[in-house]
Amino acid sequence: FIKQISPIHQIHPEYPVCQVSPICPNYPVSPVNRLSPVNRLNPLAYPHGRSLKRNYWKANDPLDPVTHVIAGTVISKLWFKKKWAMQVIVLSALLPDIDYISALFSPEAFFVYRRGITHGIAFMLLAPVLVSVIASKANGGRKPVRRHFEEYYYLSLIGILSHVFLDLFTPYGVRALAPFDARYYSFASVYYLDPVIALVLFAGFMVSRRKRKYAVKALAVALVICLVYLGGRTAIRHAAFSFARAKLDNYIVRSISPMPLSLWQWWYVARLADGSKRTGVIDLLAGNSYEAAAYPPDSRSSLAAVARRTRLASGFLDVFPDAHVEASKDGEGHTVVTFRALSYSFMNEFKFTVMVYLNSSGKVAGRKAVF
Repeated sequence: FIKQISPIHQIHPEYPVCQVSPICPNYPVSPVNRLSPVNRLNPLAYPHGRSLKRNYWKANDPLDPVTHVIAGTVISKLWFKKKWAMQVIVLSALLPDIDYISALFSPEAFFVYRRGITHGIAFMLLAPVLVSVIASKANGGRKPVRRHFEEYYYLSLIGILSHVFLDLFTPYGVRALAPFDARYYSFASVYYLDPVIALVLFAGFMVSRRKRKYAVKALAVALVICLVYLGGRTAIRHAAFSFARAKLDNYIVRSISPMPLSLWQWWYVARLADGSKRTGVIDLLAGNSYEAAAYPPDSRSSLAAVARRTRLASGFLDVFPDAHVEASKDGEGHTVVTFRALSYSFMNEFKFTVMVYLNSSGKVAGRKAVF
């Protein structure tokens, strides 16, 4: 990294985010995220990648599926009174995340398939067919499980749509038009572990359980609050983006990402005319921007180009297009091309990082992924 901070911006005292930069020299350096099962292993021993099957569930906070379960429960209780309807909607609300299984095979598969085909329009239309067939034959055909195929189809469709709708607001985004369009779509307005939605929906559900007379109103109010919250955060993000472009007039703002439990602070990634990048915080309440770290232009060497074409790196860049790319030498003479997701660098400089090791002849000698 460039060990310097632009003098035109102040340093935010609450965001000592770049542990390897001199922003806050007394701040303890955070260790590499230990959730990745590959970060403690010699990457050169696994030239074709390393399975994540031991720790891939730990690498994803349970709040995400919990939010989908609660959302599916509230929707089912609001419009459908039968228990079997809730079961179909809730299970379908979890179904798109079946792509977590890709992590069992390799980091490459995880980046290529995560929030891909199972969050796309084809899956939304076809998966309910399978759910309907299974639900129609469940429980030995005894009532009230055995229902019309069409009912199960639309209930399952509602559950899947609720999942994709919520994921659209996270920075990851979804390939909503897969397999016809491989691009990620995202409003990027809600931090991916935002507990507000889950807490509001859960509160509405508990009130509906205790106050049967006001059950429908409680569920409807909770759902409306969440929709207003999502819409409000999206509007605030748009304001933060406009503010960043006006404040950072010499920069090209690449992305604006939400920060944990904050409405007014947003993390920006910007690029200068020379190709170097800056990260920092936009504080709408203070009306100011605070630069956190500076990065040199991405490496354009021939070896970096080879690394970009690997399946792991290309999948990573699809998910994190604002990643910083740098090339260096290790102690064994290998060229290490590192891809670092700058949109998440505020929580750990090494989180969401991919490294490709190349030998002297330009062949891939190993790969490493840190989540």
